[in-house]
Amino acid sequence: MLLSLLLLCSIAGVSQSAETADTGGRVVLVLPFDNRSGQAALAWVGDSFPDTLNQRLTSAGFLTITREDRQYALDHLGLPIDFRPSRATTIRIAQNLDADFVIVGSFNVINGRIAVQAQVLEVKNLRLSAPLQDSSELNRLFDVENAIAWKVARQIDPHFNVAQQTFLAASGGVQLSAFENYIRGTDAPTSQERVKRLQAAIAANPNYPAALLALGKAQYAEREYDQAAATFAKIPRPTGALSKQGSISASPASTPPSTPRPNQPSPSSPAGFRSPRSSTIRPSPPAVRATTPFLSFSALRWPIPTTRTTTTTSPSPYFARATSQEPSAKWT
Repeated sequence: MLLSLLLLCSIAGVSQSAETADTGGRVVLVLPFDNRSGQAALAWVGDSFPDTLNQRLTSAGFLTITREDRQYALDHLGLPIDFRPSRATTIRIAQNLDADFVIVGSFNVINGRIAVQAQVLEVKNLRLSAPLQDSSELNRLFDVENAIAWKVARQIDPHFNVAQQTFLAASGGVQLSAFENYIRGTDAPTSQERVKRLQAAIAANPNYPAALLALGKAQYAEREYDQAAATFAKIPRPTGALSKQGSISASPASTPPSTPRPNQPSPSSPAGFRSPRSSTIRPSPPAVRATTPFLSFSALRWPIPTTRTTTTTSPSPYFARATSQEPSAKWT
């Protein structure tokens, strides 16, 4: 009897290991989508895709890389913040951030309709998926982005069994105008414009958690501590309806590993990490943790690893020669 039980346990372990090997790692980097509409006023739409996809994928159990860490990686490589990387530079960024998958895409707007195409780049095997497409009226941008997020999750993990409707219902009633001001605010070049845009987003949606958190952080950075504290206090606390608004329950096969990845700080790590650019400890952001489904912000930052823990090498010498002079990516 005992022998049979041990045999069953070993078979289950082998099956689970094979399943994990099939799905690979779960660290996802989402890049801004290319604007192919020819309308510069719609550039913010491309910048909004990482925000929405990060929220949905994080809620589904994936580990997403934040906007701040993506920008830090660009700075670490000597590239401007708004740089649109080529394939070679994209791979370098993903390797520096220890990402397993990179989401790239583009969108076009014709006669008030937006058409989106996304692809999943598997970093380890340098394999690009077939295009994942969706389209709708521009005023239903949330539906398109949530649908793309669901298709990306299914592409990365074929065993992912959450219904698409769960993703489509996860936006929580945020007005599109508020969302636009929030995205424009987080990408604003000056602190004054950032605060102005975020305040406009909150004026349209007073209980918009992402905008409240971003505004509080902006005020804190400007040393307006009393205003920042008041803003943080307005962030709605989660209720019993949290799972209906945006927290997506994934299947057991889709839950992230409990063991921290190499170079990933554990919850017991000191509040900071060593920057590869100096020998000093780079402080982490203030310990403000989001309590809503809209945010994936955490007090723990992803460090840029000084050495990689795998033996994967660049597939060709060209990748080591990528510079800021490279042309914009043309993903097909």
